[in-house]
Amino acid sequence: MEKLLKEICPSEKEKEEIKSKVESFLKKLKIEETIKVGGSYAKNTWLSGNHDIDIFVLFPKEDNISDQLEKSLKRYFRSVERIHGSRDYFQVKFKGLNFEIIPVLKIKELKEARNTTDYSPLHVEWIQKNTNKKLCNEIRLVKQFCKGQNIYGAETYINGFSGHVLEILTINKGSFKELIKFISKVKEGTQIGEGNINQSKKSPLIVIDPIDKTRNAAAALSKEKFYIFQKRAKEYLVSPSPTFFKEKRLKKGDLKKKDIILEASPLKGKRDVVGTKLLKAFEYIKRELRDFKVKDSGFYWRGEKVALFWYNLKNKRLNEFRLHYGPPLDKPLDVKKFKQKHKLTFTKENKICTKLKRDFTDPKKFLKNLFKNVEIKTRVKKIKF
Repeated sequence: MEKLLKEICPSEKEKEEIKSKVESFLKKLKIEETIKVGGSYAKNTWLSGNHDIDIFVLFPKEDNISDQLEKSLKRYFRSVERIHGSRDYFQVKFKGLNFEIIPVLKIKELKEARNTTDYSPLHVEWIQKNTNKKLCNEIRLVKQFCKGQNIYGAETYINGFSGHVLEILTINKGSFKELIKFISKVKEGTQIGEGNINQSKKSPLIVIDPIDKTRNAAAALSKEKFYIFQKRAKEYLVSPSPTFFKEKRLKKGDLKKKDIILEASPLKGKRDVVGTKLLKAFEYIKRELRDFKVKDSGFYWRGEKVALFWYNLKNKRLNEFRLHYGPPLDKPLDVKKFKQKHKLTFTKENKICTKLKRDFTDPKKFLKNLFKNVEIKTRVKKIKF
């Protein structure tokens, strides 16, 4: 573990470099409002090489605070990107670092919040109060383990474990090893922490937000990612190995045995939005391939220039004709119209039926035609085999 910790924990030199750049950024940002540094950097749970910095700008009242912040940022920085969300925030690149500047309300009590981001600074304070240097390193191990299984991140296209959720879980269990033991045997639907949440916000593992007892911090978690974590945790306990912590970057060559492999180039935009569009394109293609009976499929994108979609098919080729059901036999007028429209008809399952010739029987030819559809063209920049 010592060797691994040296790899994933920022060195003193790296810490000083980042600290200097953050201080330079804050010095340049000359605004009246209170500024707080947030995210994993402020919590001291960031991984070496991960240099995204959250900056919270606290406003006394809700009064077009995104617009106010934008004006201030554009006064001091050349390139300011506005990111649309429940409340718009901003991205600025400065001295090689990515800064996210988030406008929030300055609140003392939770009931004063107008947006979930308003209590993000309180999350930072809670983590700082409930960790020490050793526990921060335990959190780093958990984060890196999840990165190694491709289950890190709560974005819609991942539906995994957010850094915040992993911080809460590690604090709750006390160490990486204890959390892995817990995950290996935890039952679906278990709740961590006391609180009452809306039934619609339940997830395979419910993690009560320590700041807001009505919020499930793990609401974005999918069953798939929950069970991957559990499976890998069991495997790790049987045979611990550094390979569990290695990030696996999937390449097209790794998917040679799949029937259909597609490369999709993302549109420009916010990573979560772009990733969600890619995922929707993947799911749309999967639905359209239903006649080929998809046995297995997968989606992979971690911000690269190309996303990978793959599908294994039960039917490698379709029959030339497909069964087309008409109205039930107890609707004679509709049956008559159906017969007038189709020369050859027969009955099946108490319905009038016919057989229609397919436009495509080969999956690749079918997909080439499908790529022209608006459902694909509005979600990906380019798609190819």
